[in-house]
Amino acid sequence: MNIIFATDQAFIPHMGVTMTSILINAAPSDRIHFFVLSESLPEHEKERIRSLNSIKSFDFTHIPITSIDEFLHISTLNHSPSHVTLPTYFRLKIGSFIPWIDRALYLDCDIIVRRSLKELWDLDLQGKTIAAVENFSFPGDKQKRLFGADKYFNSGVILFDLKKWRERDYENKAFNLDRSLLAHARFHDQDILNHTLKNDVLYLGNRWNFMIHIFDDIFRESDCTNIEMPDPVIVHFTTDRKPWLFSPKKITFAEEYLQYRRKGPWKDVGRTTWFYHALRYCYRHPGAAILYGLKRACNILHF
Repeated sequence: MNIIFATDQAFIPHMGVTMTSILINAAPSDRIHFFVLSESLPEHEKERIRSLNSIKSFDFTHIPITSIDEFLHISTLNHSPSHVTLPTYFRLKIGSFIPWIDRALYLDCDIIVRRSLKELWDLDLQGKTIAAVENFSFPGDKQKRLFGADKYFNSGVILFDLKKWRERDYENKAFNLDRSLLAHARFHDQDILNHTLKNDVLYLGNRWNFMIHIFDDIFRESDCTNIEMPDPVIVHFTTDRKPWLFSPKKITFAEEYLQYRRKGPWKDVGRTTWFYHALRYCYRHPGAAILYGLKRACNILHF
């Protein structure tokens, strides 16, 4: 299984937790090769990754991204404010970065894997270039209309047929989208992939990409006793609901994330608090922070 990650320095510990969960839950016969796309990967972080061989043997390759000009260009064409970082665009070129493989499973770094991925890896793509899970939350309908697609998928878990990806020239198409369309790509590389691939997608059940924000929204708005606890294979901590931020909000499967983290070499690295996260958000989005503060003040003063 060729499993691809794209990361910057800040997300290395969380990528490590994803790797840890994969290895702990792998079947004995699973053969795993991790590929990491990043501008740099310090040697001590490589050693931490290699130390996971004590859980289960695997292969590991770092793919250094030596030029980021293309990614900077395509990211600056989009004007939507976001926490999204440049490495999220790296997946658009995995066909070129790793030209010797024809199938790859791309995973975001805010994920835990709870069982073997072999069933997903062996999936018959039925002639489609990728397999992914539909995103049923708020961006769906608007983005489908914008890009002329029947459905809208989440790009955090994608099984690629890279042979078809190259044959159908999707990389070139992704980097040559109309500038006016890119300006409306609110969800960055995810929008680019949805527009480029459109209906060349095999849609999977949400157990292969269980998006926490969708379930938690339903959970908070309903009587909890009436909701059956799901049992997904892949849990995706979407939006800002990250278990490492120690948010006071309830986050489903957050404790499982922390259990996997405690079993790897990153258990004391990169831990932040919800207060630090709030300050960072205010710094990056001062306008939104001021509006939120005014709204809170009006509520307190009963305006």
